[in-house]
Amino acid sequence: MSAADLLPPNASDFERALADVLSRQPGVPLRVQRDPYSAAADVLPWLAAHHGVRLWFDDWAETRKRAIIAHHAGLHPVYPGERLGDLVGTRLGLERYLSYVDASLVHALAYPAPFIVGDTAAGSRRVNQHAFTADYLTLVVLVENAEAMAVGGDAIGDAAVAPPDPEPIDRALASARAAKGPAIAVACHFDARRPVTTGDAPSTADVLSTGQFIDRLELSA
Repeated sequence: MSAADLLPPNASDFERALADVLSRQPGVPLRVQRDPYSAAADVLPWLAAHHGVRLWFDDWAETRKRAIIAHHAGLHPVYPGERLGDLVGTRLGLERYLSYVDASLVHALAYPAPFIVGDTAAGSRRVNQHAFTADYLTLVVLVENAEAMAVGGDAIGDAAVAPPDPEPIDRALASARAAKGPAIAVACHFDARRPVTTGDAPSTADVLSTGQFIDRLELSA
């Protein structure tokens, strides 16, 4: 017997249709559809919206989509009980969001760490850095233009001067925006390498000299 069978004879067609819908059992239990690891793939975007996921790309692998939903829901197996949305506005939150776009945080200069005075180093902060601001050095892996044709050690043609695909940079910037607080502005600077100085100790593999450039591993104070 359905709910429609309990209606009076003068029930309207709308009431009968509504009773019929309400009496149906869902094909999949609700607890299954709300679990990021067992929900159907086509439900994931709606589940992401339900949990307030702030970073999402449709071309992500399904496993990554499920992981970030679980992270917002506090169900991530690597970070049990940690809700990604609660980390917004923190350095740890930025590190977590960057990991979802295959980027990483290398160095940070942030307020309110005190400025170094004399030989006492109690923190790391630029001299003219504004209060409640932070600068982050982020590592992003770029993909070389696939159409570049190499001859010997050189690339020729239009693709030789074509820049790498900027998508990884755009996604790192999107993750930084997802991780920031509502009153924080985000800017992106491209300064991945710096000149060699006399203070750089030569590595065992390469002999460094002035005029060369090396990877930047920290922001200058």
